[in-house]
Amino acid sequence: MGQYKQISIKGKNSTTNTEPRSQVYRGVSTINQNSKSFALYDTELVKQDILNHFNIRKGEKIYNPDFGSIVWDVIHEPLTEGTRNAIFNDIESVLGADPRINVLTIDLVEREYGMQIALEIEFKDYAQVEKMIYTFDRESGISTV
Repeated sequence: MGQYKQISIKGKNSTTNTEPRSQVYRGVSTINQNSKSFALYDTELVKQDILNHFNIRKGEKIYNPDFGSIVWDVIHEPLTEGTRNAIFNDIESVLGADPRINVLTIDLVEREYGMQIALEIEFKDYAQVEKMIYTFDRESGISTV
């Protein structure tokens, strides 16, 4: 499983500040075609990273076959107790690889053409809790609410 590492870089005049700052995490995303800037920051970047992780099938990433999710491999399977447990373990593994969040709840609901995963996560550096819903559809892929 791919792991994120949290690193700290201290300069000459470094002070330790426990207050969350804006733009602690910086990244880019070209998903939103209407955006003026491709830059993502903080909680929006974390949410995009989670979405990206779920969009990659386990074994698809070059040089990192443990990265990704099994959801796409089991989306056509009946949601038996064994399948449900495998999906829960996979979700916990995906989310557990990100040190920027704490997982509070995971709910899995079977849908007619796929499944829906509702997550309640806490962003550690911001003491902010947010509920996210991912809908995995066999035909149209993944969407968020």
